[in-house]
Amino acid sequence: GLPGNVTVHPPVFGERKAAVLGAAAVYAQPSRWEAFGRSLAEAAMAGTALVVSAECDLAGQVTAAGGGLVVDFDCPDRTAAAIDALLAGGSDGRRAAMGQAAATWAARNFAPALVATRTIAAYRGLG
Repeated sequence: GLPGNVTVHPPVFGERKAAVLGAAAVYAQPSRWEAFGRSLAEAAMAGTALVVSAECDLAGQVTAAGGGLVVDFDCPDRTAAAIDALLAGGSDGRRAAMGQAAATWAARNFAPALVATRTIAAYRGLG
């Protein structure tokens, strides 16, 4: 019963995941309980505009980076209107700019080499 421009994918991995995220117009993460959105970071690294719930720990960073929209998924009419506006034909440039901003934000915060360096530094700092 979903509109034709909405796709809910089963779990995808590896190159298939990169292809799905890279081809998406937006990545919507409606979770209230996923504190850290790893999937958000992966979608952002693929240059995809994000739509996240206000409860997500990354919501403030997504907004500050200009990488997407923060919505209240408990208000489906407003959420649908926000996503619909983002998907509207005249907003391709806005979506592309959000995707680029999301990619820049993700590279600054979640690049594998950076995460590895931070993790090693944390372990070296232990007692």
